[in-house]
Amino acid sequence: MEERFHTGNPSLGRKPIRPWLLAIFLIEVATFANTRADEFILEYADAIFDFSRAKLDFSYAGYTLTGEVVLVIDGDTFQLQSGPVRRQVDLAGIDAPELGQTFGDHARHYLLDMVESQTVRVEVSDTDRFGNILGELFVNQISINKLMLKDGYAWAIRGFWADRNLQGQEQLARDRGIGLWRNEDAIPPWKYRELPID
Repeated sequence: MEERFHTGNPSLGRKPIRPWLLAIFLIEVATFANTRADEFILEYADAIFDFSRAKLDFSYAGYTLTGEVVLVIDGDTFQLQSGPVRRQVDLAGIDAPELGQTFGDHARHYLLDMVESQTVRVEVSDTDRFGNILGELFVNQISINKLMLKDGYAWAIRGFWADRNLQGQEQLARDRGIGLWRNEDAIPPWKYRELPID
């Protein structure tokens, strides 16, 4: 009995693919890919390097860093000096107002007050595509991520991976009308970033 190599549903009436034809096709694809590989690597070398560095550095959850905050950039981003290495950290699960927004400076100063002259701990949850760390910031045993929400200086991240506990912290601040929730027209930073630049 002759065996034939089929693709798809045989009931659709398609002719079988001949094995020798498939082999020739695959050889042609491999040859084309090999000739273009050098061009691709040269063109995208920087991007490939950045991606590999981002994935190699702290690419798994549960890694802990300790150190000193040397620069607070905004309400959810800072630079951490951990030994000889300085890294940028984004507070995971929250989004603080941008500096150009109402309450953006307040959020930055609040974070600065929480971490100034303190040894801090960051529990790494991930890295972003730029190699920046995403994590939860602790001073002693206090989660600064949650405190930013509870005291009304940030929004909890929305979406599929949203943390219900963080959303609950945000809701507490909303209910109390504190921090940025004093402003009834507060615009979430992800919407603010989409506004046209004047």
